[in-house]
Amino acid sequence: MFPNNAPGPSSLSPPTSEAELRALRRRAASALWSLVPSAAAGRVYLAARSDADAIDQVDESLLVLGDVYCNKHLLYATLELLFVRLMPELSEKGVAELWEERLA
Repeated sequence: MFPNNAPGPSSLSPPTSEAELRALRRRAASALWSLVPSAAAGRVYLAARSDADAIDQVDESLLVLGDVYCNKHLLYATLELLFVRLMPELSEKGVAELWEERLA
């Protein structure tokens, strides 16, 4: 799960400047790009001519994760999927209906 079986260095404080934030986002984009099985396959998906172009496109895609509304939506959708998988009856009836059924 971790490279070299050890977690990376922890950064307990958030980036203090816009330059640090850009560098961190660029590092994340580079790490994601390195996970693509083949550079040629990545160029097909991203239509990038070079690794730098592909990393730029991945970096732009990561900007979506900076939106608070998008993050809330993703979190709620993930939780809903998890709860429906664990308790399928939630997809058929609402929480209030299930509550009344169990208390009756």
